Amino acid sequence: MSSRASPSPLFDLVVPPPPPPPPPPALPSLRPHPPPPDAPPSIRWPHRFSLLPPDLSACAGDHEARCLGGVRSGREKCGQEDDEERVDLASLVGNKQIDIQGESSTSSWSPPEYARYKLRPTTSRCNRLKTSSRMSTSETSSNTSSSAVYFDDDSSTWWDMGGTIGLLAGVAASSSSGCGVQDAPLRLQELTGRQWVACNLADSKKCYENFCLSPAAFHLLHDTLVAHHGLKSTRYCDSIEALGMFLWACGTRQCQRQMADRFGRSMDTVSRKFGQVLDAMVSFADTVLKPRDPTFSTVHHKLQRFSPYFDGCIGAIDGTHIPVSVEEAAHDDFINRKGFTSLNVLVVCDLDMRFIFVATGKRGAAHDMAVFREAVTSSTKFPHPPKGKYYLVDSGYQLTEGYMAPYRKNRYHLSEFQAKGPENLCEIFNYHHSSIRSVIERSFGALKSKWQIMKGIPLYPREKQSNIILACFALHNFAMEHNDHEMNHQSPGQQIGIVQDWVAATANDDIATICDWIAAGLYGLA
Repeated sequence: MSSRASPSPLFDLVVPPPPPPPPPPALPSLRPHPPPPDAPPSIRWPHRFSLLPPDLSACAGDHEARCLGGVRSGREKCGQEDDEERVDLASLVGNKQIDIQGESSTSSWSPPEYARYKLRPTTSRCNRLKTSSRMSTSETSSNTSSSAVYFDDDSSTWWDMGGTIGLLAGVAASSSSGCGVQDAPLRLQELTGRQWVACNLADSKKCYENFCLSPAAFHLLHDTLVAHHGLKSTRYCDSIEALGMFLWACGTRQCQRQMADRFGRSMDTVSRKFGQVLDAMVSFADTVLKPRDPTFSTVHHKLQRFSPYFDGCIGAIDGTHIPVSVEEAAHDDFINRKGFTSLNVLVVCDLDMRFIFVATGKRGAAHDMAVFREAVTSSTKFPHPPKGKYYLVDSGYQLTEGYMAPYRKNRYHLSEFQAKGPENLCEIFNYHHSSIRSVIERSFGALKSKWQIMKGIPLYPREKQSNIILACFALHNFAMEHNDHEMNHQSPGQQIGIVQDWVAATANDDIATICDWIAAGLYGLA
């Protein structure tokens, strides 16, 4: 009979290197041994204990599973006496228990030969259970002369895992309140999409951060789209939520999956609602992307410091590249000169930073002049300049009637004049020309900083991508006019009178001659 050292009353786990497993022996009958006759009377046995089966997965999802350490520590907090305490692991095993009542014992389940267990009584206030996972290939008999109960077997893999899980669960259970059982925290209920939109509309700062519009401008835009552009509510999603979804996506650059998560809608619902608002916005763009005065009968107040030489200027024209995601097969056609896939967009703006014409849909590889020619010749909405008036264009466009370009082979951009000012007549003209034409560059900056989706449009069909660009330009104009802190309170242009006879005097001259007259006049002012 092998001698065994007195185990510690604490729960410890010893895992020696496993030898090759022998063939499984016949399952012995499990009979716990009663205490020896010479055991002191102070030794008290637990009334009941139970064992883990080797199939831990069968009891892993049991809600009532608690390890011995957690249950006992919790019960100690409750002040239960040692005499009446029951070591209960039945929740880990189900109905597979071994009851010990003094010297008599019954067994309703015999564990397979997987581990050796030791149960030793102690004289402390709380009886402790010691599980020692050890390998034994030769000994399956029990020690009848010691005050321990042994269950011997050969393998310990599953029991090692079970012991580790028991220790961790015991620590967690011992730190909880009550008797070692802690309920899962309740999940806070999230706002629905409609409630989230309403919360933003109630706060001006949050409304502007998420929708890029003030609450008053949001409601005005919603009423306009519903009344004149076909935006409708449905049974489960009203038009306010749909518009908030669209503005949130365009203003903060959200994809459809993020919209579905934020608004608690399916991907199909998000796609349909986004498309419905987009169709309404395209119709709305026709009403805002146009000149306030189609005849351009006034001279803008910003031109007064250049008067009368640039009195014929009515705006600026330039192109911009909007990054887009495209299919792999069409990737090369959309690569622009800067090396990324984009749509080349031609834009006309006035001197109030309002866009009055937008031509979208051209691939990024197209030249600016090619996009310009197509827009001028094929579009019925292009605001052609009247006789004697002109748009300012950069050197990428041709100097032609109604479109004034700078002198080539001379410094042009304002950054080039920072170190040294203009030195000759052509550079003086280019410097003032660039100063006025920079209004369109500032308009592009304001557009892309507000509507973040313009920094990279997701993979949609090309027509839908073009419509998103058009809608963002329309939203820019609407925000410029109706957002409280963005409203342009500048005075309107002054009527052409005797002082502005310069326009009438040069109306019959070609555009190159007008450039020379302006350059000479500015040189005299310099």
